Amino acid sequence: MDTATEECRAMTAPCALPKREQHLAALLALCTLAFTGTSALGAAKPGARVLEEIVVTSRRWEENTRDIPMTVKAFGKDDIKRLHIQQLEDIAALINGAEFIADNGNPLDNQVIIRGGGVGRARNVDGGTGIYANGINVQGGNFGGRGPWNIDLFDSERIEVLKGPQGALFGRNALGGAINVVSVRPGMDSSSLRLLAGVQDNEGYQGGFFSDVVVVPEALAVRLAGKYYHQDEGFYYNRFRDEYIDREETLNLRSSVVWNIDTQWSAWTQLDYYDSEAEGDVQYDVRVAGDGFDRSNDDENRGRKTEWSAFTRLDRHFERFDLALLLNHRDRDAERTFDLDEGVAQTPFDPTQQVPCFAPNNPPPEQRCSSLADEEFEKTMLELRAVGATDTVKWQAGGDALRSRTYNTNDARGRSTSSSFLDASNDVDSFSIFGGLEYALSEAWTVGAETRLTVEQKEVRATTVLTELGDRLLYDNRQNNDWTYPTWALSTAYDVNDAVRLFARSGSGFRTGGLNTDSRANTNPLTGMVVEVPVFYDEERALSYEVGAKLLLLDNALGIEAALYYIDYEDFISNGNNGLASADRVSFVYNRGDAEVYGAELETSFTHAWHEVVLSITAGGAWNKSELSNTKDFLGNPSPAEEGLDVSRLPEYTYRATARADAPVGTLQVFGSLRYSGQSGGFQTYNNFVDLPEPKLLSAQVGISGERWELTLNGSNLTDDHEPVRNVTVTTSMSREPRSWWVNFVYDAF
Repeated sequence: MDTATEECRAMTAPCALPKREQHLAALLALCTLAFTGTSALGAAKPGARVLEEIVVTSRRWEENTRDIPMTVKAFGKDDIKRLHIQQLEDIAALINGAEFIADNGNPLDNQVIIRGGGVGRARNVDGGTGIYANGINVQGGNFGGRGPWNIDLFDSERIEVLKGPQGALFGRNALGGAINVVSVRPGMDSSSLRLLAGVQDNEGYQGGFFSDVVVVPEALAVRLAGKYYHQDEGFYYNRFRDEYIDREETLNLRSSVVWNIDTQWSAWTQLDYYDSEAEGDVQYDVRVAGDGFDRSNDDENRGRKTEWSAFTRLDRHFERFDLALLLNHRDRDAERTFDLDEGVAQTPFDPTQQVPCFAPNNPPPEQRCSSLADEEFEKTMLELRAVGATDTVKWQAGGDALRSRTYNTNDARGRSTSSSFLDASNDVDSFSIFGGLEYALSEAWTVGAETRLTVEQKEVRATTVLTELGDRLLYDNRQNNDWTYPTWALSTAYDVNDAVRLFARSGSGFRTGGLNTDSRANTNPLTGMVVEVPVFYDEERALSYEVGAKLLLLDNALGIEAALYYIDYEDFISNGNNGLASADRVSFVYNRGDAEVYGAELETSFTHAWHEVVLSITAGGAWNKSELSNTKDFLGNPSPAEEGLDVSRLPEYTYRATARADAPVGTLQVFGSLRYSGQSGGFQTYNNFVDLPEPKLLSAQVGISGERWELTLNGSNLTDDHEPVRNVTVTTSMSREPRSWWVNFVYDAF
């Protein structure tokens, strides 16, 4: 290798090389994106190319994923584009040991469950995966609050996933782990404008823009971005109403400002807006409808969501540490209709032949099965943190405070039976202080510790009125509780040699308790049946142990990451129902006992260049096992029959693979990628009666780009896999969207 090449490797800024060397350097830089979850330990052999990893900030300081003593998965900006990561389901498909939970088709209540954390879910029940945007907690609410918000996944720079529990590092509800989405900041070098246009095979089209405006070079810049999507047709067709029920229209808008005030102060402000009109309830009864995409409902299915967010970060650099103040306020308004005709009607739909909702006898001449769920949510989060580092010590300390308010209703007035109106609220005030330290005992050995103390007050209310009995009060439940949650983590990492790093970690986490919105212990005035439902449920706690290794072989071309984990859940929150029928059947969550979840995970990455062709491959899988113990029923009585059951929503096996290839052709660049994911085993329901779906999904992208433009063709579910997105019950499922195609064109105007 010549002197110029050696000098370029040592510099962070670009430098002049012979043309052939420039091509090789650019191609090798593309290879670095294959290392999203593996380590690049030690120096390469003479003549080898050093591969750069994605730099993450999940632990509040910049570091490579190889330096983090736990299982981490990171996706850079190019990964997001080349692997077509657009929504939460795409993220879950690339995480070992994760299960994507879809809720009735409309992505209002979707979430991802990692390592069995947070499987119990219901109205106003917190999720079990910590959700962060630009390092600040954004989790909360029902319609969109259990996963990254749509406004966060738009125009994102990086997605970081840390396996859990992560109660010390991230705080509340990070049982299975945490997801942090980092936005693209304004570019400081030069102004630019990128335009986007795209079409989809189901009458969908989109347009967008992404612009950086440099006001003062290296001091003040603005980024403006927006995207509009409209879909006239879909996959789910309602013959009775003669319309597609999954029509969709979305709008994303973002403005962002970065101001480097001086050498010590900097500020970043970002405003986001998102509006969506999309499909409503798309689950169907397999006994009635032979084709899940051919529907018959008399009421409209629809969902609507509006989100906006204001984020500010102020940084102050001191000689020995950096101080950061983060403030985020969010507001979300959403609603969705539910029409249960598909569970009781014949196909084709005939409103005179329906049976009453939830009741098997005495069909009326015509009946209504619809309801409207509405939610208003707002949250303000403030965090102050200090981060410092010396040659041997990295440390952090800080505190945060959040206040969230959730108000939701379920309007089922006008139903043929069980006509009612639910009015519920969930108000949370939470405060925490945290600290962390990582110390290098030697060049090869580091140890670390993290701790957090969280104090939380939750005030919950739920009221239901039976409107068919003249607005008769069914129940009015309230809860006002305080909780204190200490959490901690201990970790260590040891470099055996330049190619092998071993790590071990133990940590704790929690998920808050609360109130079941449909909670009662009374006689149903409609049926005379005594209906008992637990009113409250306690917090869920978790303690984990993890050991693993991160290797880099073949002159930094092959990375391997392997881990074994064990998690002990105490007062495990699970779904349940009271076992009654029709209008007396009530679903809820309760503390079911304890649970053990353990497994093994493997992730590999490989990259190689043949002349000017670069190939990057990742492959991995996970084996997960679980077992319930000390089980009890929802009334608190021992339930030995449930001992040894599996934790629901935890696939036994998951496997993922990606492949990317890039090559120059004259003055153009051609590229392609494949993404494959699958899973098998596991149960959808808490009683292990309903199996999890076992999809095997293949997506692809091919494209070509010039100096100022790019054309791509994206295909999803290429094998047209018909496995449901979700098996809701033994007889009720949600269809998976069939094969679909996208064509996108991007043009850099300047």
